[in-house]
Amino acid sequence: MTLRSVFMSALVKHKNTHFLLAIYLFLYIVIDYHCFLLYKPDERCVVYDLDSELPFPTYFHKYVTETFRTDQILKPMYFRYFRVVPASLYFQKFSSDRRHMRKEDGTWAKPPPSYPPICNPGSVNNLDEFIDMDPKKGFGEVMNLIELVKQFYHQG
Repeated sequence: MTLRSVFMSALVKHKNTHFLLAIYLFLYIVIDYHCFLLYKPDERCVVYDLDSELPFPTYFHKYVTETFRTDQILKPMYFRYFRVVPASLYFQKFSSDRRHMRKEDGTWAKPPPSYPPICNPGSVNNLDEFIDMDPKKGFGEVMNLIELVKQFYHQG
């Protein structure tokens, strides 16, 4: 069993409200993966998240505080983990033919983006390598919420 099979992320301030699940009497969206961009041109990191209800972009501290809050109120199985992949490595290695966006019958769960799928010459689909939270697999570095905050939040 991989960590991904037991990993789910509890999010708030998220547009996909059809995933709502009550945990500890709070409403959270529980999903097995979610992607967002961290951009750190100087000391203040900003987050670009197309599915957030927060401003676009949002400063990292606001994003983490309002989206993830804390793991302390969650059962350990719901703790958040993040695979942090540098942009250059992402562009070299990531490939997705969008099969994860299809229903079992082959139809789209939602209409796909208008731009072509992101594929590199060496792979048709390696999404699982990016969303697996086993630190010995995939690309980049796996961090827990505390490690992510230490890495990207610096008080000015």
